[in-house]
Amino acid sequence: MGLQRLWVWTFVIVAIVRHTRGLLPPSGGSIESYNLDYRLTWNPPADINEDGDILYTVLYAKRTSIYLSDSLWEEVTDCVNITRTTCNVTVVIDEFRDFAIKSVLRIEATQDGAKSRPLQVDLFPRRNVHLSSPAILVTGTTVSSISLRILSPLSPYLDRKDTTRRLRVDEMDSNLRNQIYFDVGIIGGKMDRTINTSAQYPTVEFNDLDPGASYIISARSIYQGLYKETYSDEPTVLTLSTVLSEKTHSPRDVEVQDVPIDCLYPDRRDVIVTWKRPISNEPIRFFDLKYCTPGHAPMGMSYVIPTEINRTLYSFRLRNLPRWSLVKVTVFANTSVTGCASFESALFPHVVDDSSSRPENLAYTRSDPDRWTFSWEAPSSCGECVAGYEVSWEETGTEGDSANRSRDSVPPEDRTYQMRTGGDVTEVSVTTLLKSGSSMTQAGEHAVLGIYYRDPIENFKLATWCLGGLIVVMVAILLTIFKLMSKRKLKKYNSSIIGIFSSSKNSEPETQLFPQYTPIPAPQKLARSPYVREPEVFDELLPAPESTETSLSTGTTNEERSETHGVEQREPK
Repeated sequence: MGLQRLWVWTFVIVAIVRHTRGLLPPSGGSIESYNLDYRLTWNPPADINEDGDILYTVLYAKRTSIYLSDSLWEEVTDCVNITRTTCNVTVVIDEFRDFAIKSVLRIEATQDGAKSRPLQVDLFPRRNVHLSSPAILVTGTTVSSISLRILSPLSPYLDRKDTTRRLRVDEMDSNLRNQIYFDVGIIGGKMDRTINTSAQYPTVEFNDLDPGASYIISARSIYQGLYKETYSDEPTVLTLSTVLSEKTHSPRDVEVQDVPIDCLYPDRRDVIVTWKRPISNEPIRFFDLKYCTPGHAPMGMSYVIPTEINRTLYSFRLRNLPRWSLVKVTVFANTSVTGCASFESALFPHVVDDSSSRPENLAYTRSDPDRWTFSWEAPSSCGECVAGYEVSWEETGTEGDSANRSRDSVPPEDRTYQMRTGGDVTEVSVTTLLKSGSSMTQAGEHAVLGIYYRDPIENFKLATWCLGGLIVVMVAILLTIFKLMSKRKLKKYNSSIIGIFSSSKNSEPETQLFPQYTPIPAPQKLARSPYVREPEVFDELLPAPESTETSLSTGTTNEERSETHGVEQREPK
């Protein structure tokens, strides 16, 4: 009986002490990282009651201060009041994704109302990182070489731009990429070789191989931490073979063509791959068609296409590929011995062709002075999906202010636009908006319509000004013509008056204005004075030397001619 009381009192005293000072903190906190997936583990407190339930809560410092007591602590998701002794703390790294900053964690335990002191654990993202084996992507095989691309393991983090794609470890941080290496080996025939490469240069090529030979490829991940190196547990193993002859055993005339875009799915496209059977008569078991879209999920896929007897031309349709990414296609002919791949064919991202995207038959109506309606038709020869239209117009103010530009958008199904404005619209433009990417558009061609509209009162004013100007010009022309005709008539009348005046005064020699001379007959020979200059019209005529000879033409003597043709002959009064 006394022993039983002693046990009871001991239990009561221990409970009181635990309630006053709390539980001891958990122990043995450590962090393990596997492909950047961080897990925190710990041990229970040493003084817990085995019969009672113990709960744990993990917190992290969202904003760390110099003194941790002043820091802002926040609970880790899915690690609040848990009974297990492990917690995934990747969410702490995913919030900032900065692998150079240390994070501080705390573990608190509670049992029967008693709360333990926290256990503090520092999380260094670059320490104790373990990676799984890498992925091997075959980029090409020839008669004497095999080309590979080594891809680092997938991480638990999602791409924030494309939430359906998981990021690889080397994509998370550039400094991490510098610490990731790969050991790639090849065994087969006379070849036994290992190449060490990094995540920065992940391409590997093995040359000097035997045609049609099989080789075993292995790859292992290495992480060079600050304090130690870690290796992947198991390597990735792949068996590959070189081809026999590219010219005779590889598929021929491989072509990749686009299928017209479906407007219901404008961001996706289908691709048709066509090729011909190899020239060689070697039996072909099947064709292996591989394609990849760099930068988009999925990165690559493979299809097995059975062969048919006496069939030369083959085709295969790849569906729902990203419209805005590069597509690389390789066709592999698999024979009973080995096989031979075709040369890689690439199809570039689908580019919008806006050369024929102009809206057609742009017109306008004006029912009221301030109400306008514009209408147009969709581009008839534009093979792209129309995302909408942009309408812009230029109008003047109600009092003749300077023109200002306005614009508005119209859905693709509407091809009319109505608006009310107090001024006159002088120009309207409609631009087609085409899909150019995921949730993106680009401007295509635009149709422009010039509008020259004036109010009837303004038209009447303009016509009045034009008519007045025309009248002024006509009057000026008539006055000019009348003035010229008046000058000609005055000159003619002056000549007549002068002639009349001279004829009335002809009887007076001293006042005669226009003396008349008797014309000299042409056959007469007259001598000129040697002292007068040549030529003079009114030179003095001298008589010829004395001679009794008679002129042959007139029958008179020189003396008679001298008397007859003097200086001036006057009529008797």
